[in-house]
Amino acid sequence: MRLHYIPGSAALAPHATLAEIGVPYELVPVHRDEPGVPTAEYLALNPWGKVPTLEDGDLVLTESAAICLYLAEKFPDARLVPPAGTLERAELYRWLLWLSNTVQMTLMRHFYPERYGSAGVKEQADADLAGHWDLVERKLEGRDWLVGDERTVADLFLFMVTRWGRNLEPGSWDYRPNVRAHWLRTLALRGPRAALEEQALPLPKFALVTPEEQLAAIRSLDDAMTTAVLDYWLIGGWAVDFWVGEITRRHEDVDAIVWRRDEDQIRTALEGAGWEHHGRETDVLGTRYELGNAELELTFLESGDDGSVFVPVPDNPFVWPTNPFGDDRREFRGVSARLMPLEMLRGGKSAPREGVLDAAKDHADFEALSRLG
Repeated sequence: MRLHYIPGSAALAPHATLAEIGVPYELVPVHRDEPGVPTAEYLALNPWGKVPTLEDGDLVLTESAAICLYLAEKFPDARLVPPAGTLERAELYRWLLWLSNTVQMTLMRHFYPERYGSAGVKEQADADLAGHWDLVERKLEGRDWLVGDERTVADLFLFMVTRWGRNLEPGSWDYRPNVRAHWLRTLALRGPRAALEEQALPLPKFALVTPEEQLAAIRSLDDAMTTAVLDYWLIGGWAVDFWVGEITRRHEDVDAIVWRRDEDQIRTALEGAGWEHHGRETDVLGTRYELGNAELELTFLESGDDGSVFVPVPDNPFVWPTNPFGDDRREFRGVSARLMPLEMLRGGKSAPREGVLDAAKDHADFEALSRLG
């Protein structure tokens, strides 16, 4: 079989499907001239001039979703489609066609608004895409895959379009933990990882970051904040690891809590230390920074006139005990950091959050903290 492709294009999902099945295939790059017109040879094969195109003997098949379905049905032992006639098979068709006809086409309006009309096309596409990703985020709550209990070609297609949405504001996998977890889960499959490698497509920072890089980022955070005489406290998984004295699980980012009143000084201090700010104007609860591959998620604290301390959740502020944070410090692997007090951290982890992914992390963190006695 031969797959005609352009790196990063709609050929990624069929490429991942071929590699996931494990059938031999040949990749044929499609070349275009400056206006974007492919060669006459390719137009003879595919008069639409689009990618991908699959050749399988006498069959010449176009359209990414169609190729994925064809391959999945031709090689049933790969279990990339549920059995015919089942409810899960119908759900597969629904999600795959929605991703192809709705999400992919909305992304085209984002990337190429001039093809689709006058002013406002891109802005409307971006608003629609935010709703699409929020829908996927809700769909993936409490589940690993889009359909049933096994990965399907719908997941490989979602992997592709999620990657396409990485540079939206916010990115498709930013602030949506279920979408990001699905992308990482799919990346762990042999097919998608092989497709990225063979197309020489880079991984996102959160998929590359190592514990060593995150610890170096924590050292930088502590140095910058201490020098600027600004308060911060590690929370979340890295706070657990500092208290326990070992790395207990993988962390996608570093979480810390800071005073909102210090927001401008924090930005000055961190940017002076080489951090890049990736917050949004609409940030209310916190903001985000990056240092190399490491991501830092800051949650804001505010103080009320009555002395209360709270996280400014709109319409429902999360209130902490009065003056809950001290100056607890621990050193781990040569890095010193300020931490949320142990009993407060343990108490928070004893009541898992609502999301399934967050709840699983909280359970793991509470078990680790319980070992301290």
